[in-house]
Amino acid sequence: MKLAIEDNTVSSENQLLPTGTARRFDLPNAKLKIAIVGNSITCHGVLPSIGWHNEWGMAASSEDKDYFHLVMNDFRKKYPDTSFIRIQAADWEREFWKEPQDYPLQLKALYEYDADIIVFRLSENCAKENCEKYDFAKGFMTLCDHFSRGGKCKLLITDSFWYSPWTAEGVEKAAQKYCTKTLKISDLGERDDMKALGLFEHAGVAGHPGDAGMRAIADRILERLFEMI
Repeated sequence: MKLAIEDNTVSSENQLLPTGTARRFDLPNAKLKIAIVGNSITCHGVLPSIGWHNEWGMAASSEDKDYFHLVMNDFRKKYPDTSFIRIQAADWEREFWKEPQDYPLQLKALYEYDADIIVFRLSENCAKENCEKYDFAKGFMTLCDHFSRGGKCKLLITDSFWYSPWTAEGVEKAAQKYCTKTLKISDLGERDDMKALGLFEHAGVAGHPGDAGMRAIADRILERLFEMI
């Protein structure tokens, strides 16, 4: 069953308490700092009204099976002295046209973190009407330019898990400028075996990546990260 971006009925609002939108996984004397920036696929807080009772990447079966933790834990096997920060940026997706001085607090925390590598794994919650009203490509390019720090910070950019025709071109343009090419994951969103179908009553939750989807996303990110080191 192919789900379109419009079928993601999980609200982009209040996905996580403000205190959890920027969570650090620091190690003493770390030699490398990596940030992963995303949305509900990265982390969603408890929301009983949609049948989600966890605080990790929707819809993994456990915290250690969401793509963020898979990436962090597997990356540290090869590069153990690496600190991570997880940024939940659905707030930015809803208002992507804002300038950096008006970015939400978690993105200001990201800037202060001064990461060596940032993975931008978002755009699913950039609504069609907003992308038509504002210039998504400009907003995303501004985001990448701000955090690349003139080339000091390396960027890894993925497309949407569910293909989004109104953000795809903007993501691709930014990826070509800052990291040569987009890391594709939208093909995974077309596959039933990559989702949590049948495990949740709420269709929006069930349409999120299940354990197999999370593993596939993590593997693709890891492969690109190792190429960047």
